[in-house]
Order: sequence, then structure tokens, then C-alpha cells
Amino acid sequence: MNILAIVGSPHEEGLTDGLVNAAITGALSAGGTVNKVHASDYDWGPCLDCEGKTCWSDLSCRHSPLPGEINEALAGCEGLIIAAPVYFLDVNGLTRNLLDRLRPGPEVNGIPALGIAMAGGTGKGFVLAAQKIYHFLFCISARPLPMLPATRFNYQRALEQAEQLGHALATTPKRPFASLAERMAEYHALPLMDLDLVGENLLLVETILAAAQQTEENRDLRCSAEADYQAARAAFATGDIPGPRNCWKRPTTPPSGRGISLARRRKALSRAPTPSA
Repeated sequence: MNILAIVGSPHEEGLTDGLVNAAITGALSAGGTVNKVHASDYDWGPCLDCEGKTCWSDLSCRHSPLPGEINEALAGCEGLIIAAPVYFLDVNGLTRNLLDRLRPGPEVNGIPALGIAMAGGTGKGFVLAAQKIYHFLFCISARPLPMLPATRFNYQRALEQAEQLGHALATTPKRPFASLAERMAEYHALPLMDLDLVGENLLLVETILAAAQQTEENRDLRCSAEADYQAARAAFATGDIPGPRNCWKRPTTPPSGRGISLARRRKALSRAPTPSA
């Protein structure tokens, strides 16, 4: 299988690139071949959606060159990996510009695809950004593998998952969607696709707690954070805090303070140098 791997990070040896390399290792172990490209190697701006555009018909652009090499690689690939670092709860601008400028044709319908989002700072946005990659995969009709949202807290585990998913990608045949309804149903059923900001933060705390090693110095802090996390999960389940689809609404009663404590303790647990994503 010929796989196209797109790295959207400006850091060619950063955390995002490391996850892609792990996925490539898995794909190669399954007999796949990989064409890896870095978005930072190309010079283009955002799509301006100009009037009279011909980019969809002849791939020409009057303002700046389209990523023709990547479009050709996309048209000829049998599997796809897209990986991006997280900026402000979303994929970074470099990746966004690339996705907006790609012009995939019907030949990509049904190719297996993997999306990777790497949050190298606080970890926030690691699921929300991955969802954005899968929105693009939905639009081009790629057949999705489970998403891989990663943080610096679970990075080693994410490397293992990336290798496993790369192997799965290389052994998954192309299977075109027969209808929009089938495509919508498959993407809707993906794990984490319906997670909102509140749910993501709960998952992030769970990820941090699982990664933080308990010591004599932080034992009380960790136990307190664990108790706050369980209280937050219970409140989320019963609807005492805003749930899915209305997570931006302010509660009608003042918070108890436990949420503030949870955020403060999470910050203390996660205090560490931040590598480049």
C-alpha cells in the first residue's frame, strides 16, 4: 500500500513528527510504502475563495501556487495520514492553509485515513483539533481509522498507538462509500467525535492523572486532584455542570469552587518544560 503522510508542524523533529514516524514504522512493518511530506517545505498562503476560480478544474491559482506535488500524491495514494500540532484548541494555521488548498478528486473515496493531533503545551484542544482533521477527512470521503489525540503527558503511550494504527492503516483496503448516509453514520460513530470542550477537559485530567507518578511529595495533592476529578465526572453525568452541546453556557448558580481547585491542581501536576509540537 502506498501511503501519503502529511506533517503539519513547522518543527521537523518535533512531537508531531515523532508520532508520524511511529505510524510510518507501523505501516512499513505491514509492507506499506510511505511518502512523507512536511507542510513547512512549501510556500503558499490561505485560500482566498476568489471569483471565477479554476483551482478545482485545472489546479491553477492566480494568487499563489497550489500544492500540486501534494495533490498528485494524494490522488495516487492508497492510504493517508494527516498530523498537526494544536494551536488555540485547533490545528495550526500551516495545516489549515494546506487542507484548504488541497483539491482531492473522487479517487480518494474510501481510502483509509488516520488523523493525529499533538498538544504539546497544556494539552487542551487535543481532541477538538483531531476532530477538525476528521471533518476534512469526512469531506474528502476517506474511510476513517480511530483518531489519535495526543498530549505531552501521554506521549510515550501515543507513540505506541501511532505504530499500531500505522500498521492497521497499511492493512486496511480501500472501501469507497456508497452514499452520504453511510459516510455520516461511520463518522458519527467514531470514538471521541462527539466530545465537546467539557468532555475533553475531563479526558485531559484523566490523562494527566494517569501519567503523573505519585511520590511522597505529591501524594496528598494527587489524592485531592483524583477526588476532584471523580466529583467532576459525577457532576457531568448528572447534569450538574454544563454537558454536551451547551458547554459554553454559564451555570445559573455559582460554582462550588471544586472546579477552580481542579484546574489549579491540574496545573500543579502538569508543571514541566514544554517541548515543541
